[in-house]
Amino acid sequence: MLALPALSYSMLTAQDNESESNEVFELPPFSVTTDEDIGYMAANTLSGTRLRTDLKDVGSAVSVYTEEFLNDVGATDSQSLLTYAVGVEVGGTFSTYTEGGGGSTIDEGARLPNPNTSTRVRGLAAADNARDYFISRIPWDGFNIARVDINRGANSILFGLGSPAGIINYTVIEPQFNDLGKISARVGSYGSTRMELDLNKELIDNELAVRFAAVSDKEKFRQDPAYEDDQRWFGAIKYQPDWFKNLGGVTQIKANVERGDVTANRPRTVTPVDYITPWFNDPLSDAELEQIANATSIDDLPRPLNQLMGLGQQTYTPFQLEDDYSELPNRGQRRATYTSGDPNPYYNPAIGNFAQVFGGPIAIFPDHTSGEVSRYYMSEMHNVRGIGEDGEIDGGVGFPYNRLGGVAEYRNFATQIGLPYAEYGQYKNFHLQDPSIFNFYDNLIDGPNKQEKQDWTAYNLSLAQTFFNNKIGFELSYDSQDYYEERWSMLADQRVALYIDINSELSDGNPNPNAGRPFVSDNGQYGTYSLDESRDVMRATAFGEFEFNDVMEDGWLTKLLGRHVITGLFTRDEFENDRRSWLLYGTDAAYDSYVSAEGEYFNGNDNVRLPNAVVYLGDALYDRSTASGAHVPNPSAWMTMGSGQLYNFDSTWNATGVDPAAYWQNTWNGDDSTQSENPANYVGWSNYDFTPLYSERDGRTDLTTSADLTERQIDSKAGVWQGYFWDGAVVTTLGYREDTVKTRGFRPAYRYDEETGDVDEPWLNQIRDVRSETYTLDGAEWDPSITDDSLTKGVVVHINDLLNGALPINVSLSYLDSENFNPSQARTNIYGEAIPFQSGGTEDYGLWLSTKDNRFSFRVTKFETTLQNASSTAITGNWFLGAVMAWGGNWANVFEYNIDGNGNTFPDDTEPGRYNYSPAAGETQEQAAAREQAAIAGFRALQDAVDPRYWDAWSLDKNATGQNQAASAPQNFSITEDSVSEGYEFEFVANPVPNWRVSLTASKTEATRYNVGGTALVDFVETVDTALNETPAGDLRIWWGGAGNTTTLREWNANFMGNYNLKKLQEGTSTPDIRQWRFTLVSNYSFDEGFLEGFNVGGSYRWEDEVAIGYPLMEDADGNITYDIDSPYYGPSEDFIDLWVGYKRMLTDSIEWSIQVNVRNAFEDEGLIPISVQPDGKTWAAVRTKPEQTWFVTNTFSF
Repeated sequence: MLALPALSYSMLTAQDNESESNEVFELPPFSVTTDEDIGYMAANTLSGTRLRTDLKDVGSAVSVYTEEFLNDVGATDSQSLLTYAVGVEVGGTFSTYTEGGGGSTIDEGARLPNPNTSTRVRGLAAADNARDYFISRIPWDGFNIARVDINRGANSILFGLGSPAGIINYTVIEPQFNDLGKISARVGSYGSTRMELDLNKELIDNELAVRFAAVSDKEKFRQDPAYEDDQRWFGAIKYQPDWFKNLGGVTQIKANVERGDVTANRPRTVTPVDYITPWFNDPLSDAELEQIANATSIDDLPRPLNQLMGLGQQTYTPFQLEDDYSELPNRGQRRATYTSGDPNPYYNPAIGNFAQVFGGPIAIFPDHTSGEVSRYYMSEMHNVRGIGEDGEIDGGVGFPYNRLGGVAEYRNFATQIGLPYAEYGQYKNFHLQDPSIFNFYDNLIDGPNKQEKQDWTAYNLSLAQTFFNNKIGFELSYDSQDYYEERWSMLADQRVALYIDINSELSDGNPNPNAGRPFVSDNGQYGTYSLDESRDVMRATAFGEFEFNDVMEDGWLTKLLGRHVITGLFTRDEFENDRRSWLLYGTDAAYDSYVSAEGEYFNGNDNVRLPNAVVYLGDALYDRSTASGAHVPNPSAWMTMGSGQLYNFDSTWNATGVDPAAYWQNTWNGDDSTQSENPANYVGWSNYDFTPLYSERDGRTDLTTSADLTERQIDSKAGVWQGYFWDGAVVTTLGYREDTVKTRGFRPAYRYDEETGDVDEPWLNQIRDVRSETYTLDGAEWDPSITDDSLTKGVVVHINDLLNGALPINVSLSYLDSENFNPSQARTNIYGEAIPFQSGGTEDYGLWLSTKDNRFSFRVTKFETTLQNASSTAITGNWFLGAVMAWGGNWANVFEYNIDGNGNTFPDDTEPGRYNYSPAAGETQEQAAAREQAAIAGFRALQDAVDPRYWDAWSLDKNATGQNQAASAPQNFSITEDSVSEGYEFEFVANPVPNWRVSLTASKTEATRYNVGGTALVDFVETVDTALNETPAGDLRIWWGGAGNTTTLREWNANFMGNYNLKKLQEGTSTPDIRQWRFTLVSNYSFDEGFLEGFNVGGSYRWEDEVAIGYPLMEDADGNITYDIDSPYYGPSEDFIDLWVGYKRMLTDSIEWSIQVNVRNAFEDEGLIPISVQPDGKTWAAVRTKPEQTWFVTNTFSF
């Protein structure tokens, strides 16, 4: 209470003093000023406390990249700037960082829609991106950016911006009280162009100004036909009336609007998966197979790892590959054992599936230049109208099972053949490393069949009012952002790959005209994504400043007590988003009826319903002895699926005078049968009128497989106290923040459900109902609100100020202890329950040295930053967490209730091979039947053991008796991990002479992660893995009952557990793709006299340490397999040089012309950087392309 009259007196005194000094007023402290910035050296920031504060008084690790720095290096976006930033990594073509590295598979698809978010700070997690300290997904562009501030580590004061990893904030330009303008044009590598316009007009002297800026950036890349087309405009107004001038007040009203859209087909940095090279390798001999079977280490293997998979350029028929019945020579290459249980000597685990084709139609594009389908072909026969010997439909014709084959994934090959340590997920898929096979430097594997889009509108309005010369004040601001992003791609995940067709015949028995040809293919199920997001934020900030020398006589006591600033903040952040994914290709009700038994249906996303695009690239490669030198082209046309004829076996009986019960000997296997099974008695191979659905032509409503609406409201309040003791020699900061978050969400039902759905639309089962009248948050209940708080404590001590300037340089020490949590993420665990917010903390110790004229500044920060419950991309195969129980439940039902392929229960022995176990080696049929019953009982026990919360979370019914259950992940399902990072950051900025700029930064980072998966996931995985490995549940067969069929255990290990084991073993090791040391030097010199007057020259040097890409396995003292974390496998270090030269001169008294030539990554040629390594430590698995030399020339006219 005593402070209030003193504060009032302080304000009045300040007013009187100011009135005596020509009424010069400071600007409100709610925005930064660039007037004091010199070269690369910024003077103040908002990142420390949300009020403008001198950088030297901020204890947190803040780096500011000024407009001059951005112009020198030619940075126009996040990717081109953050390659120079200390402690920060960014994905894309300019860098060496690949998000999601270190696993058995690599997929960079998540980066492509918004590269702006593909960052990592201190080796931990992505930073929040902010636009004037309002969280934003809008990708920034230099056309309207004044500067970029990066705050590394947690900062609880910056409420509403919660990533404990840090914040990347870009400050937009604002109107100035003078007339100015700028027009610039840039041309660059591969035909890139960029045009910028910036116009500022003062309308009322020192009171009202407006500004308009626009950019058209059309960037091209070496990979053809990759591009990015960026169109934006920005408008702003600033009004600064003198309403409260007599109270020493400044009023400032600002508003701005930005509109932009980006259309792109961005380049891929990770090379395609290699499914072509193994076709040329020799098959393993019997002696080599025996050597592998006896191998206990990788050194015992007969060949290098990249030569183990081999097919010897052999081709196969679909019937031959799947024949586990006849036991004829050279049959059943995809079956480890015969149905009799005997081992199959012809089994070759190097043979896998034909791309993603699992029974659906194939759309054949005959070459890379044609965008039209030449033929639709049904990959497998669906004999749903076949009859039995009684003349009634039983859904069968006497064809043996058949399926097209292809080259297997290497990780699955390693598991199937039993390479040492394969059960721990050590083997990774190989990616192409020879550009003479496919030139991944020059060509985008997708061709034009991939697209990313972004679209946004942003508004910001603020009113700032101060009184008594910034002694007190407030700011009211409103920020609104509507943002949309999407991507669709013909190829996704491990199908971003180059295949070769190994099928000599098709299912109709005719020769395959495309045998031996390379191709790309996928079914469009996983390459789509959209996010529609709106955010409205209201923020109030108020502050008051008190100085003791305003109420006390000057003396040591007032000097000691100094001045103090208290800031209060309140925010309401209302956020909605709509996330969806959909099938790129699909089929309609007529097709579903055609391939389904009467009264039955296939789910909308069933493989039988999904057309597969198969694009052949070049001629057959039979005449080659190696894939090297094949020079396979990429697709050059947009592949669209239009109406056509689907070539298919029509199982309609059309034989007249033929008795279905009459004798017929099956020509495929020699078995005695009846005429009802004779294909000659059916319509047979014929054409069916076929029109597939294509989402980009026919709309996405009937193809949407995933949709979630989320609304979140965050109320935040914070208080900050800054104390400036001993005339600012000691600066303390204490901040407290409290956030209350409430969330609600809605996931639409399927368009058809067996119990509650629209019975007229069974073909739309597994398709989410996103029709506008039903897809809404209206009626959705709010989850219980969650409140949490966090604290920041910091101090900066300016030693030289304490010593009255006795030292020859300024020396400052700083300490920051800050915690934070991210309230903007709503996530659920495997049981559908809310995951605690991502949280973390940081401890920073700083030393800051500077010359007294501030021309040289050096800062070193020792940090330890922790993250808890961070979203993790470490574990792949998450879809199988649902599929393991869905598949297992479906097939347990098939075997228990004898369900045939048409859904009939307890049929009269129509498909015994489907729902009865065949004997394994040495078994009788009775023993096989007992084994079947044990497997069913074991899986039922597993179903009972699984936590009951799981079933609702994954939309599964434990008690279902059918065969068509499909799992759906919980809304906002996420896997988490904890991590810790320790290290040092060094920053040196100098202006040795007025026209010479220098920036030198370095960082040492050691980041490790632990608790990967979180408690709930570990609980579920332990339950399932124990049951599958230690009970008969793991022996439950999938896809029929033959002894050679796969099992729940095999599928579990192949799809999930192998990679899970890998990631659990990696706990305590370095975060993937982490480089311990990084070093960056940037310098520019401008000549201001002599014959070089007007010229400037500059450059940068960037060095990155070698990168840990794997670890050897070892056996610990208890006999457990673990990693030898002290002996990592390293990829090479990298270094890059940038150069630039410029010239400027005055063309007239008011027009300045400048030109600058930048060469980025000078002298760099094409090359590869390893992302992961096979367990031998020397064979690269996944690789990415190295940043290469590019150039651009920028002409600018300023006036």
